[in-house]
Amino acid sequence: MFYHTSIFMSPLTVNSKSLHKPSLILILSMSLFLAQCVDLILQIIDPPEEFSGYVDRLAYSPGDTLRAYFSTDVTYDIARIRLYDLSGTPVDSIDAPLSSQIISNAQPWSQGLGYELTFRYRVPDLPSGIYLWEQTVPIVIRDHDGQLPIKVLYPSNTAAAYNNDGGKSLYPGNSTDQESADSLSFHRRVPLDPPALDCLMLFANQWNLEMGYLIDQDMDDFSNLEGAQLLIIIGHSEYWTRSARENFDKFVDAGGHALILSGNTMWWQVRYSSDGTRLIAFKTAPVDDIADPLLATILWNDPQLQYPIMPSIGVDFTHGGYGIRYEDAGWDGMKIIRPSAPYLDNTGLIAGDIISLPSSEYDGTEIAGFDSSGFPYPDSAALGFSSIEIIGFDYGFRIKQTVGTWIQFQKSESSGIIINTGTTDWCSDKGVGGLHGELLGEITFNMINYLLAN
Repeated sequence: MFYHTSIFMSPLTVNSKSLHKPSLILILSMSLFLAQCVDLILQIIDPPEEFSGYVDRLAYSPGDTLRAYFSTDVTYDIARIRLYDLSGTPVDSIDAPLSSQIISNAQPWSQGLGYELTFRYRVPDLPSGIYLWEQTVPIVIRDHDGQLPIKVLYPSNTAAAYNNDGGKSLYPGNSTDQESADSLSFHRRVPLDPPALDCLMLFANQWNLEMGYLIDQDMDDFSNLEGAQLLIIIGHSEYWTRSARENFDKFVDAGGHALILSGNTMWWQVRYSSDGTRLIAFKTAPVDDIADPLLATILWNDPQLQYPIMPSIGVDFTHGGYGIRYEDAGWDGMKIIRPSAPYLDNTGLIAGDIISLPSSEYDGTEIAGFDSSGFPYPDSAALGFSSIEIIGFDYGFRIKQTVGTWIQFQKSESSGIIINTGTTDWCSDKGVGGLHGELLGEITFNMINYLLAN
């Protein structure tokens, strides 16, 4: 059972001439009293920290039916549950009973929490973007006709992979018994991914740009990219299916542009369960029970998969390595090599300037050597691209010294342009939300406009 936001009183059909004045006053008084009772029943949830839960799937198109599974510490006969945009403005609400829910599955990390249904909700025709139920439970609303020129890919797989709600994640360090899971349910309490958050806030609150938002599962269907000129990948977009990678390459090969504000990108192959409710990642080939060896959930650079990362995005984590995790010869930021790049116009940057950007992980391209200024230059012959330039770089470490690179390249003369910043923290509180955040925001805006104009 669920209740819509607006509760209307049934209209009274009366002949006012047949009623005495005291009767009219009585009816009006009773109506006012009933309206006040309705307001008392509809309790506003406060504070929102008491609110948690999940939805049946993360992304919806207008007109879809959303199923919500929510829990609070306090029981409400009927509560007004509000939907907010990222600016903190409520855009819609629904009235439904709320109470504390219990985890009912034995392996909730894989089977889901097993909450009871709170309500069903028909998704309205809101602008495409990220929204939050009670500023806590995220949902993504796609653009209604799929024709917006800019698509933003939210890293939903990474958010699920690192989350240990229910007891386990894909990492032993935050899993029960120090044993990671090989599959994770999307029916868990998974907040917005921190490495993507500051770009999401920037896009939502500061620029007058219409963007269509997608999640990782949407990349399995190429129709979600049709009509787009530019795909923006944000945050820490680490976990990709084969279909998603093939569709990315298809999009770029057909002339679509990509702006990658992410690092450690496309590092692991994953799959989804047949019903789409679980993320599958064994991470080792011998224990993966898939019949097709090309679908094994292992590192994309493993020769078994026959699909290395660098031909798709120009860089990989092997060559970029860790940033602030280890001591290295770098400066926790991007040292500018090519200040003449069109999107650096009017920034005042010159060669050798450093943009503060402390990064957890970098991606890097193939380096042929270093020039007399100590700047790396790419191995164009090994890469085989039509063109490639390094815009900026930093040193990292992974077994040995590595070089994280911010690059621009084209695979062929007819393919789209890819700008890849090669860092997990461009969109984090250390990047766009950090010391040089205003400058990084300006450059991000410039890169978007540059790619849209080409």
